[in-house]
Amino acid sequence: VLTVNADRYTPCGAGTIPTGEVRSVEGTVLDLRGGEAQPFFTLPFGAQKIEKLDILQSCNYYITANTTARHRSRAEKNLFSINNIVLDFDIHTRMNQHDREELLEAFVWYLKRDLFYNTSGLSPNVIHYTGRGVQLWWHIEETSGKLDFLYRLVVGLLLDRISDLLDEYPTLQKAIEVDRVASKNIIGLYRLFDTYNSHTRTKTE
Repeated sequence: VLTVNADRYTPCGAGTIPTGEVRSVEGTVLDLRGGEAQPFFTLPFGAQKIEKLDILQSCNYYITANTTARHRSRAEKNLFSINNIVLDFDIHTRMNQHDREELLEAFVWYLKRDLFYNTSGLSPNVIHYTGRGVQLWWHIEETSGKLDFLYRLVVGLLLDRISDLLDEYPTLQKAIEVDRVASKNIIGLYRLFDTYNSHTRTKTE
C-alpha cells in the first residue's frame, strides 16, 4: 500500500523534463492521498492503476515526498507539511547492470545488518531501487513544514551514520555516492515506484 500526501504534480514535457507547471491530482490516477486510491500497488487493483498510467520506458515519472501549500509553486518557502524522509544513493561508476545490482544489494545488506537491525525504529519503510541507485524512504507522521530544521538535522545524522558505515567497506565506498544535496532537498522530486529509469532502461522496484 502506498500513500502519497501530495495535492499536485508536475507533468513532463519534451525530453521528459519536468515543465514546472503544477497540476492538481484530483480526479487523476496520481491521486494517492488515501481512500479508494490508497492501495496503488495492491493487486489486482494496483495493476489496473499502473495500466491506466500508460507508463513508458522512454519517460521518467516523479513524485514529491513532502507537500507545499495549496496552489503554490514547489519551493521551500511554500513547504506545508513533512511526510517523508528520503535518502538518495547513486552509482555513477561505469559497470554492467548485473554488477550494479549486486553492489546495491550488498550495500543494502550491510545497512540492514550493521545499522538498521541494531537500532530500534531506524529501519526505513521502503527501500526503492531506482535503476541507477537506491533510495531509503521513511514515512513519518505528517508534521508542520515549520519543523524543516529538525528534518535537516535528522537527515544529516542519518547520512553521517551511513557514510561512516561506507568507510568500513572500501569497495562500496568507491562506487556508491551519498547524494547529500538530493537527500537534503525537502521539496525534491523522486522517481515514482514501479516505473522506468529511461537512462538505464531498467524498471524501478
